[in-house]
Amino acid sequence: MYDDNIYLCSTVEIDDFITLIRPEVNIDVKTERTDIKGGITLNVQRYADESQLNTTDQIYALTASFLSSERLSLGLDGRYTKDTTLETELTETGIGLIRTIRKNYFFSPSATYILSERDSLTITPFYTRTNYQSPDYSDYWVSGVNLNYRHLLKNERLSLIGQAGYNYVKFKPSESIYEGHYHNCQIYGGINYLFSETITMNFLIGLRYTNSKMTYWWYPFIILYKDKTVGWVADASLSKTYERGSLTLGARREILPSGWAGQLETNRFYIYFVNKFTERLQGRINISYYKGEYPRPMGMEISDYSYHTWHIIPTLHYYLTKHLAIELNYSYTSYKSTIHSDRNTVFLGIRWEGQYLWE
Repeated sequence: MYDDNIYLCSTVEIDDFITLIRPEVNIDVKTERTDIKGGITLNVQRYADESQLNTTDQIYALTASFLSSERLSLGLDGRYTKDTTLETELTETGIGLIRTIRKNYFFSPSATYILSERDSLTITPFYTRTNYQSPDYSDYWVSGVNLNYRHLLKNERLSLIGQAGYNYVKFKPSESIYEGHYHNCQIYGGINYLFSETITMNFLIGLRYTNSKMTYWWYPFIILYKDKTVGWVADASLSKTYERGSLTLGARREILPSGWAGQLETNRFYIYFVNKFTERLQGRINISYYKGEYPRPMGMEISDYSYHTWHIIPTLHYYLTKHLAIELNYSYTSYKSTIHSDRNTVFLGIRWEGQYLWE
């Protein structure tokens, strides 16, 4: 792979060639009442010149569902991710943090109860923790719970959805913050509509209330920042599947924590397209645009920090055999805040995939 700006820097752009090895193993175990899925993904990276950046990204994932009774089903979702701030965090939030190692732990049980033939209730508590290698960023943990109610109308195409949630975010001390936390409550209402067997729309919109208390270093002073805000949140998508692929359009507005130690108000718009052009040639493209704001207390260097990020990632697979394919991938990232930086990567590799069934 060739990367023309490995640090996503706006002043001194350093390029390099990178050798990648990406083994991935997934397992799926099903019984009448249980479905367990697990996966391990490694991404071994070796740089030709900047060898101090050599690393192995890791993702370990486990999901499980259990049908306890005709009305009650239980679920579990767990994941561990080790990568850099220019990988998962950049694609999830659009934030261009300085490159450093990032570890994320996520755990979420769930329970769904069927109230009637048309009504269901789901409760999903969750816990996540993020640690950064660099002292410039604040480690944080998030705990919370979401409650979701769904009612299917008689036409069996339209579902009414109500959702309420709460989360608490705690930041650890770093070079820029002494301590901090915030509480966030949100409530949604919306619909899920099945236009046909291949076209589905989801639309949720609601309000959020956020109560923040942050203590920042501003040498030689310490600044206490308190804020209570009300805003709107939304999550909408339109999906179509067809014989040779699928297309999804979506938009999302939400509050997210970050290593900057504070809440980010982010807006994301995305397009995901997958198509099988021929029996041998397959492709996909992922386009995302982020617009976010990061409020800071007045009197500091930055009061309201905003950013705009573009991700454009087309990929082609040409299958030489049933299991062996040539992969060509291009990625473009544009990050604009008080600075403007661009990054282009080109990857050419060989991909092998196989499936084994045990009875």
